Amino acid sequence: MTLLSTPEFLKSASTLFEDSQKTHSSIYITQKRYIEHNEVEGTAALYNEISQFSNVKPTLPNSSIITNSTNQYPILIRITNGDSDKLKKVKLSTIVKPEELAKFWKDYSTVIKSGAKGLKKKEKKAKKASKKVSK
Repeated sequence: MTLLSTPEFLKSASTLFEDSQKTHSSIYITQKRYIEHNEVEGTAALYNEISQFSNVKPTLPNSSIITNSTNQYPILIRITNGDSDKLKKVKLSTIVKPEELAKFWKDYSTVIKSGAKGLKKKEKKAKKASKKVSK
């Protein structure tokens, strides 16, 4: 996994999209909130997320009480070509800080739109003929 700065990430993503158009391959994009995790002490936000999906509440040290916070977290964005051959597989990632998010989304959306030229609209199935009336 290659962690790049946001301008490098956008350049690499656009070349990855161009390569995928030539080879007619897929691109996988994931994005999630980035939380720095301390392996020894853990993270209060991580415990909070775990406790949402579990019946067992983890115990936290008394010094870290979970409150409703208005913290802004960076976003981790990953793009991969999903190639099964590990030598050909390309993995790119970047961490976008909340202050840079508006500019990044603008640039990121242009890269995505330019790379998604070959998409086809989903074909709708023909409607079935009206049901036969039984006598």
